[in-house]
Amino acid sequence: MYKKRLIVQLAFTGVITLSVLSLTGCDKSTPHLVACAGVSNNNEPINMPLGTCKKLAGNKPISLTCDVWHDTSTAYICEDTGSKLTVPRYTQSDYVRCYGIAAATMNDCGTATTACGGAVHVDRQKDAWIAIPNGICKQIKGSTSQLNVETKKN
Repeated sequence: MYKKRLIVQLAFTGVITLSVLSLTGCDKSTPHLVACAGVSNNNEPINMPLGTCKKLAGNKPISLTCDVWHDTSTAYICEDTGSKLTVPRYTQSDYVRCYGIAAATMNDCGTATTACGGAVHVDRQKDAWIAIPNGICKQIKGSTSQLNVETKKN
């Protein structure tokens, strides 16, 4: 009985170890950064946090892969063979209310016709907004922004 339990425990430990190694050894993407396609003025993907991309109407997140990611106080930097990619880090003061770009149910606060965030049921409703960095807002088709506003959700 003891021998059988030991074999099961060893097998289980081996499976867990292999699972962890396979997950950590191969992935060269950073889980919180993506190239967000389908949203920009010029039809080029915009590099941004995954959470921001998911709030945008028409989003198509694409993983950013890299051999080595560096996380600095101002940017995420990818240093790959022969190339370098920098994705800025944004601070609270960089965020604006960006109107007309929210995906359905992803607006941050109420509108003229709704009382709370997440209540808009159509993409790109003109008075629905999400709080995103101004630099990203300016690149998104159909966007308008309101600068220097409080960005906390209601």
